Amino acid sequence: MEHLVEVERVSKRYPPAEYPERISSRIGERVHVIELADVTHFYARDKLTYAMAGGRSYAVDYSIAELERKLNPRKFVRTHRAILLNLVWVAEVHSRFGGQAVAILKDIERTQLPVARDRAGLLRSRLEL
Repeated sequence: MEHLVEVERVSKRYPPAEYPERISSRIGERVHVIELADVTHFYARDKLTYAMAGGRSYAVDYSIAELERKLNPRKFVRTHRAILLNLVWVAEVHSRFGGQAVAILKDIERTQLPVARDRAGLLRSRLEL
């Protein structure tokens, strides 16, 4: 009984986070812990999903669809079938022919990411443009 009281007391001090703040990337025997605030975007390529952070790509164990469900929708938005974008890192959005758009990031490379026609309105809405 004492154990249950202690667990309850600890859980009140540290309520479970609604959304994760970190994600892990396994490389062999090592596990890298990546802060989601540092992730500019996630992208899928060749049946793998990667987190881009600090100019490096890290393989993660989730699909883009799983990440879309798992991460805070106020911070991450799916802009393309293969891209999940961290809204904090968006510097500019440029409209393109046919309703498509390009998101330009605040990273050093000023990365340009495509925004699908059916996702452009959602991105603008989430950025309050």
